[in-house]
Amino acid sequence: MKLLIVVAALLLLIVPVLAQEAEPVEFPLTVTDKTGTEITLDAPAENILCLSIACIDHLHQLGVEPAGITDLLALPYELYFGEIDDDMTIISGGMQPDIEQIAAMGPDIIIGQAGFFDALREAFGSIAPLFLIYPTTVEDTIAEVETLGLITDRMEEAAAAAEDFLARHEAYHQGVSGDLTMMIVFGAAQGDNMFLEAANGQTCLMLDEIAPCPFTVPEGATGMAAFGYSNFTFEAILAADPDVVFFSGYNEDRSLNEAAIEALEANELWQELTAVQSERVYLIEPWVWRGGRGLTL
Repeated sequence: MKLLIVVAALLLLIVPVLAQEAEPVEFPLTVTDKTGTEITLDAPAENILCLSIACIDHLHQLGVEPAGITDLLALPYELYFGEIDDDMTIISGGMQPDIEQIAAMGPDIIIGQAGFFDALREAFGSIAPLFLIYPTTVEDTIAEVETLGLITDRMEEAAAAAEDFLARHEAYHQGVSGDLTMMIVFGAAQGDNMFLEAANGQTCLMLDEIAPCPFTVPEGATGMAAFGYSNFTFEAILAADPDVVFFSGYNEDRSLNEAAIEALEANELWQELTAVQSERVYLIEPWVWRGGRGLTL
């Protein structure tokens, strides 16, 4: 019931916006990013450099293609937009992007993930403003899409994307019977452990009202655990015994590796899980389900 109330409240805010033609955004425009940092744009951003999956996802919702991405994001870009053409700028270096290449590209704005690119703000300062994002809950993911709608002067598309997602989210909730729990797995088993998304991970937070994730990381955890990802023992997994499993085995480039799930078929502990016995294990695309993305789910 709580979810339906939240969805209804959000729809009340969004539908009136759709009912009328969106007003043009006034520039100069000042917006605040995930870290509380304000940036100002003199005109709608067109030449956008994406350093994160969420940037690609949000822009896809708005019907905007980024002008540049890092080499690490080539595969997710193609999942969202199709084959990369010759006009795309590919910045080498992945999580440590090449500053000279970025300067040569001359983007209007650089969009990256908070917690990963914060230290580069000063280096980017003379090139373009750095806008840091990190969507978690339904509400703040929608808020990020709306903010990028402002930045690109695409508020009508942002409102439509939000309404569509909320409708799907409610449909997912209506389609679930009983109190279910879910487990999201990334990668094959490593000894007695599996790498899972915990309750504070983005996808678990977004789907918490539908089917919560029963795994938690210690308060104050660092590294990937701070973003909701950690190794859990089979003992802990069996104790939680989730009703549904979403499984993503992946290769080095994070493309889907179906052999990883096949390897688990010989694991006796895996076979004891209720989700496995009831055939409720589903393969998922790692780049879409891994944290740091937007409304595509």
